[in-house]
Amino acid sequence: MSIKVNVHPSDDPAFIHLMNTVIQNLDYIHRPEEVFIVEIKNWFDHKWLNFSGIGRVSFNPGFNQHPGVALQEMYRKKITFPPFNPNRILHESWWAHEASQSRERIHRRKTRQRSAKNLQRRVHQFSDSALFMWYSSGTQHNDRASLMVYRVHEEEVDTWYASFKNEGVWQLDRTKGISKDYLDQFLVSL
Repeated sequence: MSIKVNVHPSDDPAFIHLMNTVIQNLDYIHRPEEVFIVEIKNWFDHKWLNFSGIGRVSFNPGFNQHPGVALQEMYRKKITFPPFNPNRILHESWWAHEASQSRERIHRRKTRQRSAKNLQRRVHQFSDSALFMWYSSGTQHNDRASLMVYRVHEEEVDTWYASFKNEGVWQLDRTKGISKDYLDQFLVSL
């Protein structure tokens, strides 16, 4: 299976090449049955990693006029898909190692749903063996980029985030959920 992200007008070809190298290496090492790649409008930060949505929590306000409910960011132990605004989803691609008919999208473009519903969309229930990758667009002008990966194998889900800066060449800036030294291995072509 040849997985390759195409360069769009707002993308820096050097970053897309770097990202394609990561994709090829992850696919080679982990051999998932499926690979999903989603292009997100503009840069996003590490707070999206494992973010499930906004949920309601009860609390005692100390007076009767308040309903006793507040909104709170939720990060679930059972990982869900990041609830990006549908307007930020620019493109979604899917590859399968085995021949298959078609596949449901991870994100429903231009369709909003309540966070409560997303809190129940667990990654391991979507696929038993997959790589899910989100990357930022606009790298041609932003000189910074994001890459977030969720890898599911049976019911285990590993997640990580990396940001990159362009200072003449694209360099790994920060990581979360993976060490820089370990990720450096994936930045070199096989």
